[in-house]
Amino acid sequence: MSRSWLANVALPLGLLLVYFLVPYDADRAPVGVLLGVLLSVLALGVVGAVIFREVEGGDRRLGVVHLILALEAVLMTFSFAYYLVASSAPGQFAGLHTRLDALYFSTTTLTTVGYGDIHASGQVARGLVTAQHVFNLVVVGAFAALLRERWASGRRSPERAD
Repeated sequence: MSRSWLANVALPLGLLLVYFLVPYDADRAPVGVLLGVLLSVLALGVVGAVIFREVEGGDRRLGVVHLILALEAVLMTFSFAYYLVASSAPGQFAGLHTRLDALYFSTTTLTTVGYGDIHASGQVARGLVTAQHVFNLVVVGAFAALLRERWASGRRSPERAD
């Protein structure tokens, strides 16, 4: 039995709620910051491993909700990192002050829109944004390969049994 529409919406919304509600600042949650960094690095690794396994053509297939969750996990991870850097070193980003700013910047970086209202101005921030650029290229390439494979397999006509 497939997941219901509500369950498919609840997972991404739950991840978004965690992003906005879990305390990140070192004054309120010093252990939470360290745990958040470790979980974020782990999440990026897991997302990358799952995508590469799917690209290699394993038997399991990702559903749309899994792709959305993977993309959201990547956005939340980089958003968290941007917010943490901006909070601990104010000169690293220009215009990044809130978690929503960080999510907005991460999204505009992923989509390569780049309005320029928020930008990396310090070396640490520029290194982090460069890491997201590289990760984005790999992830977008992997997603494109998955979509191409699914499209090609859907267009193949079934073999006839004559």
